[in-house]
Amino acid sequence: VLLAAFLLLVVTGFALRFPEAWWVRWLREVGMTEPVRQDIHRVMAVLLVVTAISHMWYIFFTKRGKMEFQAMGSPDGDVRWAAAKILVEMGRLHPEVLGVTIGLVRAAEQPVVRRMATFCLRKLAPDDPRAAAALVSASRDQDVHLKRAACMALGVVLDPPPAVPERLLQALTDDPDPVSRRLAALALGELGAQNPAALPARARTELHQAERKAEDSELRTAAGRALKRLEHASV
Repeated sequence: VLLAAFLLLVVTGFALRFPEAWWVRWLREVGMTEPVRQDIHRVMAVLLVVTAISHMWYIFFTKRGKMEFQAMGSPDGDVRWAAAKILVEMGRLHPEVLGVTIGLVRAAEQPVVRRMATFCLRKLAPDDPRAAAALVSASRDQDVHLKRAACMALGVVLDPPPAVPERLLQALTDDPDPVSRRLAALALGELGAQNPAALPARARTELHQAERKAEDSELRTAAGRALKRLEHASV
């Protein structure tokens, strides 16, 4: 129902925007006149809103819905990823899900749920400053797996606020977890490749320093990959 309502809403909306398109003329010929188009568009808009509300009710106020939502904390990895994918798809249709996901990243009781919500946020809202702030916070968490997931996610933030590259630079140079340092290096490369203006001048300096002098050979490799990524993006 949700998909059908969305598709019909799109079709009837584009029919208004492009009234002379061949497929719009064909729809008029088979009976979708302007009054009919308006009626369908209004009905589908109402149906989409009602369906969205019902889905939210299902997730948060029914036993089965709560179980599916809580599946992100399942010990079964396949179940966790399936639940995460459902959350992302719902978030793309219903903006309210973004706030819920940010709340999970910040305050879910189970660390694994926070980690899965971080991956969801990476897919769901790479351009939202609220998501970026939540990821920066998660990258400082005591749970090392959550911290790693957040460092990875920070690399795909679009139009990042200054706190994002600064946090990645801090992780690169000072984080006690060697994996987080490697991930921060790679994330800086991705961040700078997508938005060169967002990368502070000292980022390349720190990456060169890590590539040449880091005791961790894998960090040296990660820093080298990040620098190559930046070079290719600037060509």
